Amino acid sequence: MKKNRFALIAATAVAFGMIMTGCGSDDKKADDTNNTNTGQTNSGTTDSNTNTGNEQVVNVTASNWKWELDKTEVKKGQPVKLVVSGKEGLHGLNIMGSDAKIKNIAPGKTETVTFTPNEAGELKLICSVACGTGHSTMTTTLKVVD
Repeated sequence: MKKNRFALIAATAVAFGMIMTGCGSDDKKADDTNNTNTGQTNSGTTDSNTNTGNEQVVNVTASNWKWELDKTEVKKGQPVKLVVSGKEGLHGLNIMGSDAKIKNIAPGKTETVTFTPNEAGELKLICSVACGTGHSTMTTTLKVVD
């Protein structure tokens, strides 16, 4: 009985330690490949990542358990280029209802993703890397207007 209890406590401690190392660790190494992606909203079309001059650029900062956006509203039907900079911790970005995502955003690195929203409403941006105790609250919204 004592061996089973010890094994359970040890396994729980190891799992907790693995979860805690994500967000709060600035020295965690990330894949250095450029995560430039294309994506689409639920009824959108995929766009290439070449600059056409009509992209709506939104600068995003990823830090421990929060996203900071320099603008929170974009126009429907016009490409949106998210320029995401890592400030602290290791994060990933998913835009719910779209194919747009960035796998790793490390501190000091900048990654981009371009997509075209084809429906008005709100897009939820979430962290896709289990980044620590505040991971579940690391969300924000981007409003899409006509």
